[in-house]
Amino acid sequence: MKLKPFQQEQPHTCAVACLRTVAHYFGLERDEAMLESLCDTRLDGTTPEDVAYAAHQLGFSVTVSYDKPDVLAQSLQHSLPVIVFLSMPTTEVHAVTVTALDEQEVTYLDPTDALEHRLSRQTFLTYWEYVYHVAIVITPSH
Repeated sequence: MKLKPFQQEQPHTCAVACLRTVAHYFGLERDEAMLESLCDTRLDGTTPEDVAYAAHQLGFSVTVSYDKPDVLAQSLQHSLPVIVFLSMPTTEVHAVTVTALDEQEVTYLDPTDALEHRLSRQTFLTYWEYVYHVAIVITPSH
């Protein structure tokens, strides 16, 4: 799955940049400032529910799940990128867009640098578990 990653423009807009990346994947281009406003982003970031609300306002169908790690593999099998929140040693809570998963590693786009990164599957799952396996799956509405 090939997505164009967008770099976050503010320290607190990682989730907004992820939404921008996923919206672009589905053919909808919006700038970060517009999405930040739609997400009601605060200086401490954006909640998963606010990302979901904004995506819905943009015309997408959205599912937010907690403690359902299987949603990752299921969504990726259908070529649906997944926005997840991680608790990593270098950040408090940080949103990234997962694009691939196999038995060994997870591939994701990090809005901090707009680059593709990989983590071992076990390390990723540990960082994801700290924030209750929150996942946002966005799909086009038909």
